[in-house]
Parts: sequence; structure tokens; C-alpha cells
Amino acid sequence: MRCLARLSSKALLVLCALLALLSLLLWSRCSHHSQTPARPPERPEEEEEEEASPRDAPGIPGSAGKAAALRYEEIDCVINEEQTVKGRREGSEVFLPFSWVEKYFQVYGRITGSDGNERFEFSHSYSKVYAQRAPYRPDGVFMSFEGYNVELRDRVKCISGAEGVPVSTQWGPQGYFYPIQIAQYGLSHYSKNLTEKAPHVEVYETAGDGIGSVGNSGNEGGNGRWTVPKGCTLATVWDKSRLTAVKHFSCPENSEGVSLELNNGRDFIISFDLKLQGNGSVSVLLETTERGRPLAVRYAPGAPLLLGEGFKSLEPGWYSAMAQGQAMSTLVRAYRLTGEPAFLSAALRATAPFKLPAERRGVKAVFMERHDWYEEYPTTPSSFVLNGFMYALIGLYDLKEMAGEERGREARLLYERGMESLKAMLPLFDTGSGSVYDLRHFTLGTAPNLARWDYHTTHINQLQLLASVDDAPVFREFVKRWKSYLRGGRAKHN
Repeated sequence: MRCLARLSSKALLVLCALLALLSLLLWSRCSHHSQTPARPPERPEEEEEEEASPRDAPGIPGSAGKAAALRYEEIDCVINEEQTVKGRREGSEVFLPFSWVEKYFQVYGRITGSDGNERFEFSHSYSKVYAQRAPYRPDGVFMSFEGYNVELRDRVKCISGAEGVPVSTQWGPQGYFYPIQIAQYGLSHYSKNLTEKAPHVEVYETAGDGIGSVGNSGNEGGNGRWTVPKGCTLATVWDKSRLTAVKHFSCPENSEGVSLELNNGRDFIISFDLKLQGNGSVSVLLETTERGRPLAVRYAPGAPLLLGEGFKSLEPGWYSAMAQGQAMSTLVRAYRLTGEPAFLSAALRATAPFKLPAERRGVKAVFMERHDWYEEYPTTPSSFVLNGFMYALIGLYDLKEMAGEERGREARLLYERGMESLKAMLPLFDTGSGSVYDLRHFTLGTAPNLARWDYHTTHINQLQLLASVDDAPVFREFVKRWKSYLRGGRAKHN
């Protein structure tokens, strides 16, 4: 009986162990099923943190195979209770046409191809900030002007054949000389000469002065071939006024005139010195790959009307601090390149309007009776244009550095006072999502004149340049914040 009792106790222990294991397995299975309901419960609305990434929607078991079955359906989207836009709905998602989004939010996008596939590229702005390659120098590349092509701008009528500078239609269609465009034309080509290979030059005629080579036609000193019709003459003579040989031609009025064949399809700038006595003209024949007669561009002597009207609020003859500053930057580089003292003297004289207020035909304004400002447009009341002011400061910097301590003293004082004003007034130009072009909302009490994205990036590029010569933290802070606006950044709200 004692042995039987021992066996019954062992069997009882094994049975209890099996029951316990079975209970554990059943409990685990029930627990798993209770955590995965057939439909997910509705989530209460939660307020996302300001910098948190969007949360993913909760998954539904077996929903992956149903994604392809989803279909868009049209839905009316009521915008601010003012207009209705046709959108598309997919489940709980609603899609608005990008043509509407683009105009409403002033954003940009386009469909592009990549690796044989199409994709949509979205951007908050359209303009580019250039990296400051090295600390700025007055004899180096000017900002990012090596990428500027001033002669191709819509508001440049042509490049003057006599003066070799742009003729502008900025303020009127008749054409006139605009100092800012002329300075930018010079700064762009100076910068290109530092960053690009030397341009190709083909000499067609030197009048036998020994400059150039013997061309294919046997014409000594050039590669051109002259054609002289019957009744016309062409000779090489000595010009006492210029102390050089010149080509002298004479043609009757009913003649086609003498011609020089260039046969050039890759160069697009032609330069020549010409003196016409009496009636005369020059025509350049351009042949294209399209069918039709060659296009004739005719140059005739005359006195072109080159007077500009200027702004309505300014009398003709007004000075611009931006024009003065960019002229300084151009003249300083011309002096550095040639050593000609006249260039530096002209740059030094360009500081005179900085000391006079607008009512005395100067460019100086004072903000809140405290901060000196150099006006791009010396209006009354003052407008305080930011990009023009910074271009003026860069010009003053170039001049003070090149002129030296004694001759550059006045430029240095003007520069230092201007930089103090810029550091103090920069916050006035920050909108929290971009920058303003000027401060007319302060002086006139109007709506702010928001800077376009290309002007906003100009502000950033100018601040980057100034930060490379002045280590004030304010410049780095504004560059960082204003760059973030280009990607949709916003200042924090209360």
C-alpha cells in the first residue's frame, strides 16, 4: 500500500504540470487575439509637436492587397468659404490641383524625367544662393557675377557700338545709359575673365600694322577677304591723328560698297573702329540655318536719343548709392588691372553724394535720426532699399581697401557708419518667412513691399560676402535664418 501511494503522488504531480502548461498556452493565444481586433479603434485627435514628423496611419491586417483597388473620386473643396475647387479624394486623403496650390501658396513645381521615369519636383522658392567661395577681395570675383549676362537682359536694348556699354530701356523704351547696368556689365566680364578660359579672338583686318597673322587669303595682318566692286577703292593709308595705318575706302552712293568676308559661325561679338566722312553706313549680314534671305543688321551714324525719364518721384539727374557703389567696385578693378590713376581718382570722387541728403542731390538718409543710410533711390520720404544699400557698402569697402589708409579715409568712415546701420536695422527687413525689399511700409504707412525670391537670395548673397570681411554674428544668424525661408521655414508663433 505504501508503494502504490508513492506512485499516485508522482502521477498527480505530472498531471498538474501538464494542466499548468496547457493553461499557459491557452492564455497566451487569447491575449494575442485580444490585441488585434478586426477593425482598429478610432484614435482620439492628438496635437502633434511643432517639429515632429507626420505620424503614419495605423495599419490594417490584410490591407496591402487592397491598395490597388482604391479609386479616386471627385470632391468639391471649399476654400475659405469664398471659392470652390475641384479636388480628388482617396479614402480620407484629399488632393488639390497643383495649379491652384502653386498660385495660392506661391510655390513651384514641375514634372521631370529621371532614369526613364517621371517624377514631380517641388520647391518653396525659385532662386539660388551661391556659396561664398573665399573671403571677399576687391580685386577678385564680384559676388556671383561671373554667371551674369547683362547684355542678354530684356531691358538692355543693345551694346553701344561707340562706347561699348549697354543701352538700357529700364525706365523708357527710347534707350539711354543706365549707370548700374554699365557697372554690372563691367563687373560680370571682369569676373568671367577670372573664372573662364580666355575668349577666342579672330583677327580679320589690322591694316598691316603688324598685329595678327597672315590670313588664308594672303591678307597680311588678318584672316578676312576683301571684296571691292567696280567703282570702289580700298587702300591702306597712314592716319596721323591715331599714329597707325588704316584702311581707306571710297564708294559711290549707288554701289553695294566694299565688304569683308568673315565666314564665322561660332563668335558672336564683332568689334571694329570706323570713321565715316559724309554719307555712309555699315551692314552685318547674318546667315542662319533657316531658309530665307540673310538678316542684315545696319549701323548708321546719328545722334541717338539717350535721355531717361527716371522715377516719377525723382527729378532727372538724381544720384543712386547703388550706382555709385557699383561704379566704385568697377573702377577699383580697372585701376588694379591697368594701374591707371584716373580710375582710382574717379572712384574717390564717387563718394561725394554719400555726404549730402536727397534734397541737396545726395544719397544720404537718416533713419529715426540715428542711423545713416545710403539710398538706391533718394526719394522723399526715404525708401531704405536693402540690396542697393549693401551694394553701396561693398563699393565703399573696395575703395577703402584699394586706396589705402590716407586716400581711403573718407570711404572708410562712410563704410563703417553704414555697417553700423545695417547691423542695427536688419531685423526690420525680416518678415518671419522672407524679407522685404525696402521700408516703405514704415515711411509711407503702406503694406510691406515683399522681396521676390531672387531679391531675397540677393540679400543672402550680399550678407554672405559682408560676413567674409566682418565677423559680426548678426550676419551669420540672418544668413542661416533667411536660407531656411527658401525651404519653407517660418519664424515661431506665440
